[in-house]
Order: sequence, then C-alpha cells, then structure tokens
Amino acid sequence: MSDDPVNGQSMSYQVLARKWRPMVFDEIIAQPHIVRTLKNALSAGKIHHAYLFAGPRGTGKTTTARILAKALNCENGPTAEPCGKCQQCKDIAAGSYLDVIEIDAASNTGVDDIRDLRESSHYVATGGRYKVYIIDEVHRLSGSAFDALLKTLEEPPAHVVFIFATTESHKVPATIHSRCLKFDFRLIDFTALLGALQRIADAEKISIEPAAMEIIAGKAAGSLRDGQSLLDQVSAYAPGEITAEVANEALGMVDISLLFGLVDDFAEGDAGSAIKRVTMVAQQGRDYSEFGQQLAEHLKNLLLVTTLGQETDLLDLPADRRAMCKTQAMKFTLGDLYRLVDYVREFLGRLRWSTQPLMDAQMLAVRAAKMDRTVQIETLLSRIDDLLQGTGNSSRPDNSTPARNSRSADTSAPPRPTRSQPTAPSVTAQFQPPETPPPAAGTPAGAELHGRILARIREHSSVVAGFMLNSRIVRGEAGIVDITVYQGNGFVQKHFANKSTVNMIQSEVAAEMGQGLHVRLHVNSGPPPDEAPKTGKSKPQADTEKVLESDDKLRMIVEKFDAEILPDDR
Repeated sequence: MSDDPVNGQSMSYQVLARKWRPMVFDEIIAQPHIVRTLKNALSAGKIHHAYLFAGPRGTGKTTTARILAKALNCENGPTAEPCGKCQQCKDIAAGSYLDVIEIDAASNTGVDDIRDLRESSHYVATGGRYKVYIIDEVHRLSGSAFDALLKTLEEPPAHVVFIFATTESHKVPATIHSRCLKFDFRLIDFTALLGALQRIADAEKISIEPAAMEIIAGKAAGSLRDGQSLLDQVSAYAPGEITAEVANEALGMVDISLLFGLVDDFAEGDAGSAIKRVTMVAQQGRDYSEFGQQLAEHLKNLLLVTTLGQETDLLDLPADRRAMCKTQAMKFTLGDLYRLVDYVREFLGRLRWSTQPLMDAQMLAVRAAKMDRTVQIETLLSRIDDLLQGTGNSSRPDNSTPARNSRSADTSAPPRPTRSQPTAPSVTAQFQPPETPPPAAGTPAGAELHGRILARIREHSSVVAGFMLNSRIVRGEAGIVDITVYQGNGFVQKHFANKSTVNMIQSEVAAEMGQGLHVRLHVNSGPPPDEAPKTGKSKPQADTEKVLESDDKLRMIVEKFDAEILPDDR
C-alpha cells in the first residue's frame, strides 16, 4: 500500500492488475517457452545485450522485463530466482531503482530522446551490476530514432541491457531485429486465464458464479491484464455475489442465450423473431458494436466446431457451451456460416458511420434470416436416388443440409412429361404474334456491323453473344430487323424467349442500326443456308431425347435445374 499526499489520506486499495502482477518467473502465466529460456540463460551466465519481447497486450511483456531486470541486479544475481527481499529487488518492484529506466516510446519518439539515452548509457550503473533500459511500444520510435539507437546496439557497453517491448513487431526495423533475442508472447489459453482469475477472486474474497467468470475470461480474449481490469470493474459494480446477468450488465454485453436464439432464428428463417431479438439489444441499453462483436465471435465458434470438432483447442469455451455450439452448427452448412460472418462484418463496418444503428441491426436480422441457403449437390443426388428407388421422402433426417432451403429440389417425384416426336431440322421459333408476316427479304448486315452488335450484347451476356456468333441479321421493310440464330436447340430457345433478353437485344441493335426498329428473333436448328456441307465422317451426337428417356436421374436433374444437355463439340 502507498500513501496519497493529497489531503493526507492513505490509499487503501490497489487495482488488481498491479496488486497481482507476477514478481518471479514462475508466476508468469502461459509463457513456459520464454520462462524456461530466460532461466536457463541466467543460470548459465549467458546475458544478451538486447531482448525484444513481442506479443498481444496484457500477456506479460513488461512484467517479464521487470523480473529480468531484478534477476540481473539481485544481490544473489545474476540469478534465475531473484530473492525479492534485497533492496535492489524491492526498488525495482516499486519502480524507484535508478539503474532500471523505463521509457514509453509512444511519447518519446524523437531522435533527441534516443540521443540522450545513448549518452547516459555510457555511465556505469550506480548501485547494481547492469543498467537496464526497458522501452515499451518500441515500434512507435521514428526512423531517425531507430538509426540513432542502432549504433549503441551494435557496440553496447558491457553494463547495459536493452529490453524492447512491442505489440507490433513487424514495424520494428530488421536491423533492430537482427541485434536482439526475440521472444514471442502468446495469448493466454482460456482455461489458464479462467483459473488465474478465479484464484485472484478467491484471494480477494470476491463471490462470483462460474458463468460470470467465464464471461469475464471470454471478454478478456487471452489478456490477463484485461481480465483483471474487468474483474475489478464487475466487482465494483456489484459488491455482492456476481451472477452472469450482473456481469453482462456491468460490461454492456448481451446474454449468450440471446445470441443462440438469434442464430436459431436465422436457421429457421424467422425474420420476425430475429428483428425482435436485435431490438431487445437497444431496449437493454447495450451497444450495437459490442453486440456485433459478440455475434461475430459466436459465428466464428460455430465455424471452428464445424471444421475442427468441439474438442479443438482453438475454442475458448467451457465444455457445455461447446456442446451447444456443436448442436447449433449442425443446422448450417459451411457456406451458410461464411455468408453469415460476412453479413455481420458488413454490419460492423456500417456502424462506424451510421446514425441509425437499430435500423442497421434490424436489416441484418432480415437479411440473415432470409438468405439463400447453400445446397450440397451430393445430398441432392442422394435424395434423387432415393426417390427413383421409391424410398425417399421429404422428412428423411439429414444433418448435412438444413430443413429450410430456398434452392433445394422438391422431393416429390415430378410427373413424367410426355414428349413429342422430334420436329423437322429447320424448326423456327418466332417470338411475335402469329399474324405477323414472314420476314421480308433484305441484305444481311456486314461482318463489321454484326461484330459491333455482338460486342454490345457481350457486355450484358457473354452466353447470348456466344449463341449469336452463328446468326444472320437482316433489315427488311417497315423497320423490321430479323435476327435468325442457327444451330439452336431447346436451351437456346429458352434464352431467346426471355423478355429481358429480347429487350436487351432490341436496345443494342437500335443503338447500331437506328432507333424505331422492331427486332424479331428466330431460332433455327439447322445450319446457315450458305454453310458448305461438312465432308468426312463426323462424330455422331447422341439424341438428347433418347438419353433423357433412358436416364431417369439425369432427366430429374435437367427438369429441377431447368438445364439443357449441350452437344459435345470437341
């Protein structure tokens, strides 16, 4: 405890992050690779002149640097086990030791600051063996400051040790990297973090439910310091027993049951219920950015469960929550989950500038509930097999495909269509009233004009332009333009029977041949009249009608997907 000079009052409370900061190497949590290396080096007397500690915030970088400084200057040192009782250890722990200088690079970025450091480093330590410089957030130094530091790192005084800490090591120049021993700090595992926070709560006599502690550990996201600060915040909010509801309220988070219910609404396509749930977020006074982050994290967990299984170490969840995620994930395909994650990320991006977050959240709810669902073609083919064998039905359980699927095939067997006899080779499909007179004779459009028209059409549809490669465009009397597509089949006829396709062709032809023209489309199954007959033997094409008559499975696929069997032109 320390005294507060203001009003002569003593401070009776110290924040948990400072009170429970590790004092020796063995108290450092979840960084065994770093602790072991440093202790072995200290025991062997292998002291390096510069260390680079890199990793996420709250994982122990600065704490480890202070323990290393104690290990170097302890009366018993250099030692892997600083005593913590000598004057040097006490002063370093209190931050008052003259030979351990901590510098915040975020506020001391200039070259002059580093020049002062370089000059002072030549003076020997006043009370200990080593003068230790701990530079936090070293990546914030300017380029010229790094250049000024480089010379000292190349030829450091024997009594100086530099310890650099950074959350963004990629911004540290390679010339600095190469002169340091680098240690990468890892995010703290959920179970280890949960245990550390629980030990602190027990020691501080904080009454907290396991579910509430899980909320705090999950929110901390691998940072012990964040977890300690959140525990401080929640315990201050509710001096009595801390429940999950209290923890959510104190931290401004939505309850996990709301997230599970909302994603269930997405699975069932219930947009109304989804809108009500996201509206509850505002009614409870929660922030939609926090809600969006929680929803994105939940969907990420569903993806991990789907791809890696519920026992994966990448899930920072207790066992019961893992099982719940596994059950819910089975309602979606991977494609569905990818799409939902994208929707939430777009929602979070819009929130940064939005003045109506509630409306954005409600639109997200509708979009996610009414999205087109991914179809597994293997499942569809399996169902067709079952139907053809007379064993399939629409209620057959299937864990790989959701029950609601806007693109899935109707599982009732369709009636077998009655097919007419093949028509003559020169059947023409005309899309105009029956009383329209036949095309008037005229001169076909030249190759240049024909090419320009196809280029325009290709901007809208490369498929339609491809069909029209083998076509003839003739301008007749009374502003009529007849376009005849040769060697067309039923698939081509369907395309040219589409009203939007006809309007598009009409517009592009008028743009090249003049306004006020009326286009008539014809599809002819025969070759162009001026095409020379082919010589030699050609590979006979299969009669698609016969193929469909003999293959029920293929016929079903063609009818359900409105597909067409194309000839093999190889």
